[in-house]
Amino acid sequence: MAVYKFRVLFEDDDQVHRDIEISSTQNFTDFRQAILNAYSIGKDWDSVFYVSDDKWHKVNEVVAFPRETKPDEVAGGKQRLVKFIDDPHQRFLYSVRSLTEVVFLVELVKILPDSPKTVYPRTAATVGEFPKQFFNMLNGVKEETNKTFLDPELAEFDAKMASLDSIDEPGEDELEDADSLIAEVADLPEGEVEITAEGETAVTEESEEIAEGDIEFGEGEEGGFEDMISDEEA
Repeated sequence: MAVYKFRVLFEDDDQVHRDIEISSTQNFTDFRQAILNAYSIGKDWDSVFYVSDDKWHKVNEVVAFPRETKPDEVAGGKQRLVKFIDDPHQRFLYSVRSLTEVVFLVELVKILPDSPKTVYPRTAATVGEFPKQFFNMLNGVKEETNKTFLDPELAEFDAKMASLDSIDEPGEDELEDADSLIAEVADLPEGEVEITAEGETAVTEESEEIAEGDIEFGEGEEGGFEDMISDEEA
């Protein structure tokens, strides 16, 4: 009996991967659970295995695990891995669909003899930390902030909108004071209306019209009118 060693990479960061060893006689239900365990994903989501080509493109679907169905009740999950190994570096895609699609790249890296004392499947190596936002999302953990998991710009926008919501609206007393102030201004006589820093109103009367014949002279111009008459008489 052979043992397949698969490298399961997180699609968004190829520095994060898990090596899983699984018996060739085991099936995709076993493999699904092995991947979830390797990445500490404890919540059930819709997920699908696909056969992949050399460029990580989906070729055809192997088996889908609906969220509301027990994995053991999925007929396609009972298909043994050995039936789908056509290449020494056989590739699969494992897609988990939660708030967004999270994809794992699955590649056969080695075929080993089995060890009678080893329980398969098992996680043989853990490299890199699974990003916290994806870990929380796939485990249904709610974050304490308003930030979204995937879009920093949207998270910043949400934070700004939250700060606007926190601005206090004027109370009834303040609105009544404003209405009273408007009424007072409406009843005042015509003139220049000034509102003081304390919110009080004051009126500055318009300057009286200058009577005919009253002429003011600037400094140093006193007597200028009489001088004009004297010049004419001369």
